[in-house]
Amino acid sequence: MMPWLSEVMEEIVERIGIRQSVLSDRARDVWKEAVGDLINSNTTLENIERDKIIVIVSNDTWRKELSDRKKEIITKINDLIGENAIKDIIFR
Repeated sequence: MMPWLSEVMEEIVERIGIRQSVLSDRARDVWKEAVGDLINSNTTLENIERDKIIVIVSNDTWRKELSDRKKEIITKINDLIGENAIKDIIFR
């Protein structure tokens, strides 16, 4: 895509108010890459609500481990999507 076209697309997304939806889709797309195969196999990304990811975890041990690593995971996701879009993850 040409650089100017990319800028135009970003502006259109911003103007019609779907920016957060686009960022949420990007966060969903990079989840596995951000957390790796082992964590991915023990979690299910249930939903993304604005800047918050809701994740179902296979058991309490994983919930504790992931809660301890929450900031690290958020940082990885935001780095992969190129914006500071995700602010919180809820592990259930």
